[in-house]
Amino acid sequence: MKPNPNSLDPISLATSTTILVATLTLFATILAAITNIKTITPLLQILYSSMGYNISIIGSLLGAFYVAIDTFILAYLFAWLYNKLL
Repeated sequence: MKPNPNSLDPISLATSTTILVATLTLFATILAAITNIKTITPLLQILYSSMGYNISIIGSLLGAFYVAIDTFILAYLFAWLYNKLL
């Protein structure tokens, strides 16, 4: 049976999505810590405040780490499910 050319590589998709989303989370939190602009940080505080996330430089690293874990798992599952349904 030939492999489907439209299938997704779960590891590649999860890694690239994780790098993008974790970097954006890091920059959004640093921007919120430096300025008074708070757009996405209330959502992050709701999701990760029990795990130590706050609006600070250390919090931005912690938030990026938590978001990276969640994003990798969800993107991997998305690609896996996409390939199964394809």
